This record gives sequence, C-alpha cells and structure tokens, in this order.
Amino acid sequence: MDAARKTWAKVIGMRVRSRTEHDAMYEWLTEDSARRAALFHSAAYPEGYSSSSTPPQTSFGDIHPVFE
Repeated sequence: MDAARKTWAKVIGMRVRSRTEHDAMYEWLTEDSARRAALFHSAAYPEGYSSSSTPPQTSFGDIHPVFE
C-alpha cells in the first residue's frame, strides 16, 4: 500500500491471505472512494474471501472487472 500511495495509484492488483493484508487494503480503499482493488487468488484464504464484501471498489474472481 505504501508504494501505491507514493505513486498515487488508483488501481492495485493483489492477493489477500492474512488479516494484515486485508486491513491494509481496506484502509487504502477507504482513504479514497476512487481507488479500486483487483483481488487474485484470495478466495482460498478466509481473510481474502471476506475482502469480497467491499464492492464496488473490489473485483473478486473477475478477470475483466468493470469499475464505475
């Protein structure tokens, strides 16, 4: 998340597998409603699976996400 903040990134791709990763992603998303996260291979992990509950800012299992 630090690198995303430093480069003013609006979209990131990541795998969420721990509470620490989930919380970092959630904090980054809530700082700016224009930010988006594409989650890859996260469903196998409980914390990753729960990350899907933050739409519309996250894409979960869609290789062609559409963010509006």
